Amino acid sequence: MKHHIHASMIGLFAVSVLSLSPATAVAQFSYSDFSSVADFDLLGSASRVGNVLRLTPASPQQRGYAFYHTPQSVGSGFSTTFEFQYTNIGGNSDANGNPGTDGVSFQICPPSDLTGGAPPPVLVVALDAFDNAVPGTDISSSRVEVSLNDVIQGQADVETHGIQFRDELVHTAQITLDGTDLDVYVDSTLVVTYSSITLGAMSEGLIGMHGYVGGAYADQDVLSWSYVPEPATLSLLAIGGLALIRRRHRM
Repeated sequence: MKHHIHASMIGLFAVSVLSLSPATAVAQFSYSDFSSVADFDLLGSASRVGNVLRLTPASPQQRGYAFYHTPQSVGSGFSTTFEFQYTNIGGNSDANGNPGTDGVSFQICPPSDLTGGAPPPVLVVALDAFDNAVPGTDISSSRVEVSLNDVIQGQADVETHGIQFRDELVHTAQITLDGTDLDVYVDSTLVVTYSSITLGAMSEGLIGMHGYVGGAYADQDVLSWSYVPEPATLSLLAIGGLALIRRRHRM
């Protein structure tokens, strides 16, 4: 049986679905460098240094935040990728005798005007380069730690993959959440997956970076950063839908 679908219907479908993509709060951002930080709110020690976003300078007891101005869609999931680097490491050595620093973390927080400072984060993915030898917590001099609503979900020792954050090289982190499963990649290696990570109660959130140093310190820099909410996949659904209509039209 042939299905006759007029070309105008295809056009209408295309306009309707493609117009949905930007209209469904598919805000996103991508920065290949930080030659400008005009789109960010910087708190504490955070600043632009050249083309990098420096969350802390290499001096003790520093804390800095960078939040993207516009709240982003978070409830259905997201993918974010950023390059980070710890240099000029100094101060105390960690429990393993290694130089290190407390590192940077990716954070999702409730929307806020930031007048009272950084809000408590809902989701934190920390890239820690210091083993404090706290029993039952720190497991390595280079680790990924995930917290949800201030409850640690677990840690992953990235040194088992040959990755050391203290090497002062540029590393790349990718964090993806499909609505329930959170995957963390470092330098293209999947280092940990956590299930039952949901942000469904939050339709939008502030997307930020946090850096802290204590007695061990470093220049903690973010060199590039992108964020894409999960609803951006609507554009792929639109392409798939158009292909389906065209296939039926040829039947």
